[in-house]
Amino acid sequence: MEKIRRKLVGMILLGIMLFVMVGCGTEEGTATNKVAKFRDYIEMQNGEDFFETTEVDEDTYWTVKEARGIVNKLKDNKDENQEIMSVLSAQAQHYDAGGKQNKEYDLYDDVTAIGPVYVAEEDGEIVLRVRPHDVTIVTEPGATVTFLEEEYEADENGEIEIGKLGPGHYEVEATVEKDGETLEMSDTVFLFEYEDFSPNIVLEFNDKE
Repeated sequence: MEKIRRKLVGMILLGIMLFVMVGCGTEEGTATNKVAKFRDYIEMQNGEDFFETTEVDEDTYWTVKEARGIVNKLKDNKDENQEIMSVLSAQAQHYDAGGKQNKEYDLYDDVTAIGPVYVAEEDGEIVLRVRPHDVTIVTEPGATVTFLEEEYEADENGEIEIGKLGPGHYEVEATVEKDGETLEMSDTVFLFEYEDFSPNIVLEFNDKE
């Protein structure tokens, strides 16, 4: 994680510089224009337009509720906002700059493979996409978990494979029978990964006093 953060710090500084260099109001259809629109969605806390104008894989769960949660979170969290905007700005430069120039700014082997929201090129068109997170819940073996209004039972390893979710806030509840007692827990998790998109949601039960 520290290695990732160090790279992100570099991207923060570089991304801010690049975003200033290429400007905030470039022509329609450019990568920088897509990033500028996302910045505006955050500023206006406009989760609806963010959801409507962003691409997501068909097999990925992601709704306007999660989109609203993202823009609200980024509006309120200056550091998180700066991180994702710097990554997106570096990606925009990757697409909008020509020839060898774009490679000079790629701090990763593939800068487009970074970030929970990212810039992509599809059929010659620049789009903004959300990254699928392949989620596994890790908890007590045999625990019953309620997630997205579905009920699951953890296997002998305490694992439940949920599948692909888009970034955002998710609520989870769980119960388990342990030593003759029923233990309960609930939590809200925020999925917003930058490099590892197979995260575990770890649910830990606290024994009753």
